Amino acid sequence: MEGLRNMNVGSLARLMCVCCLPVMLIACAGSPARQAVVSRDLPALPAYAVPVPPPAVRAGQDPKALAGAALVALDKANTRIVDLGQWYEGVRSDYARPGN
Repeated sequence: MEGLRNMNVGSLARLMCVCCLPVMLIACAGSPARQAVVSRDLPALPAYAVPVPPPAVRAGQDPKALAGAALVALDKANTRIVDLGQWYEGVRSDYARPGN
């Protein structure tokens, strides 16, 4: 005890750190490791990527020609948009799954 009385404050503080630090670290080492829970989510498909209704037929236009061309074009566009939506939802669900 006589040796501690002759030590200056800085030396005593270093000695306390050297003695106490391992005790604190041992307490941390005994606690179970926790995995961080991270939420992963992609945004929903944009509003513009939805099927569109066919245009209305106006007076004076040849309804058969207009309807045929419009329906073919809309069918192709809507098929692509629906396929895009299904693909994107699959990507979103895979991305949100933990471990990916």
